[in-house]
Amino acid sequence: MGLIKDGTISGVLPEPQGFLVHYPGYPSSSARAVDTLGGTQGILKVLGKFC
Repeated sequence: MGLIKDGTISGVLPEPQGFLVHYPGYPSSSARAVDTLGGTQGILKVLGKFC
């Protein structure tokens, strides 16, 4: 698993590609952030439009 600290990634990422979501706020948890963005399916739907 990768770790991001001070803008630098260390460790091994599970996939050679990834994506970043700019979240406009400070959610109480990552699960809450995913929920407010439409869940995993909502995020993947939007991602599919760009890939």
